[in-house]
Amino acid sequence: LFCDEKSLRKKLMSLKTDSTGLEEPKTLEGSTVGELFNLFATKAQYDDLSARLAKGGMGWGHAKDELFVVINDHVKEMRDRYNEYRKDEALLRRELAKGAEKAQAVASQTIARVRHAVGLR
Repeated sequence: LFCDEKSLRKKLMSLKTDSTGLEEPKTLEGSTVGELFNLFATKAQYDDLSARLAKGGMGWGHAKDELFVVINDHVKEMRDRYNEYRKDEALLRRELAKGAEKAQAVASQTIARVRHAVGLR
């Protein structure tokens, strides 16, 4: 998901779909495009695309274009942040250390509760 936009688009456009003609109605539900679209789009976006595909006159390539847009919009900020961390090793190490401290605090509390519950104080 954090690959560059060009690579993401290429991967999504290579998803296998059936050979239903452009003018024929298509079913989004149960398709790979539909499953992925459902993960990243709102219900309204999903319902809209599903209805337009069901009418006919829209090909799978058009649906894949829309899939790219919703996925890219969803991951763009995270991808940029990921790339920022990958460029700056010191920043990455600081953020990982902060995360480790938070995890340690939560884990310590959990272990204390478990030890108390089983009588190992």
